[in-house]
Amino acid sequence: HHCAVCGKCVMRMDHHCPWVGNCVGVNNHKYFILMLLYAITASLIYAFSATPILESMFFTTKKHRTVGHMTAHQQSLFGMGAVLAASFSVGMGLLFFSHLWLMAVNRTSIEVAYSGTNPYSLGIFQNAQQLLGMWGIDWLLPIPPFERLTDGLSYRCSREEERN
Repeated sequence: HHCAVCGKCVMRMDHHCPWVGNCVGVNNHKYFILMLLYAITASLIYAFSATPILESMFFTTKKHRTVGHMTAHQQSLFGMGAVLAASFSVGMGLLFFSHLWLMAVNRTSIEVAYSGTNPYSLGIFQNAQQLLGMWGIDWLLPIPPFERLTDGLSYRCSREEERN
């Protein structure tokens, strides 16, 4: 597909991502999914780490509440940041799970609009392997797959005949 924003043709283009300022395609789709996973994890850690502060702000009846060495103003800022982080993780979570679904059915955001069955869907695990490489620890690391199953130009079909 040709990206109107970048002015480039991108193999197995999924979308143009304003977050990374680049198109998401065959060479970086894995990294996009991992970025979402890492960002959700970081946001949730931040949000859950603020639980004592939020509890002290809303559920303590003392006139002067402190948690550790933080002033009331610092607690308020940290608490607002936690609410923002939790909200951010919800939005990113929706995007993350939609991309997991796309990976499971072996489609891109552009291909979802196509009608009919997908001849390139090989099952959830094999579809994931086409995107992430052979199963291994490298699935969770931001490194190129140790063993790629496709070169981005040809893909296995679920039918007997192979399409290139």
